[in-house]
Amino acid sequence: MKLYELSDRLCELEETIENLEGIAIPADLHLEYLEILAEADQTRDDFKNKVDSILSLIQSRKKWLEIRKAEAERLQNLVKKDEKTIEWLTVYLKEHLEKIGVNKLRTNKFNLSIRKASTAPLKLLIEDAKKYPKQYQRVTVEVDKKALKEAVKNGDAEALKYADFGEKSTYLMIK
Repeated sequence: MKLYELSDRLCELEETIENLEGIAIPADLHLEYLEILAEADQTRDDFKNKVDSILSLIQSRKKWLEIRKAEAERLQNLVKKDEKTIEWLTVYLKEHLEKIGVNKLRTNKFNLSIRKASTAPLKLLIEDAKKYPKQYQRVTVEVDKKALKEAVKNGDAEALKYADFGEKSTYLMIK
């Protein structure tokens, strides 16, 4: 059974048992009452086993998550390394072709040429942003969340205008 089926069945059985408590059960129905109690016990055990299985799955997924994150980081590092290697090899090759005065070269697999760019790269000479006219400046206004939270914790009436306390939620603690 699925977890939701077990929890639904357990609720039904517990409600039935609760309704039968304090009532004198006739002898001919006593066996059925004991069967309901036994089924409730079995359903509780099945529920615990299902919870164990789900928790095992959660733990397994957490481990896979760590492994995949590490692998993604490793691959990102390889990508960066490859980018740097490609950049270095390109500069290295161009430098040595220019050194011997070769602008065009045909090899067994490739044709290459060194060309002048159609436009020179634009380099902005940015030193101190405050020295530039306002039209070239960008001002970013952000809320200092840390300071606002601290002010709310300290009971600052002004800060409380900008805070909303939601309901406390529950969370699952797995040990």
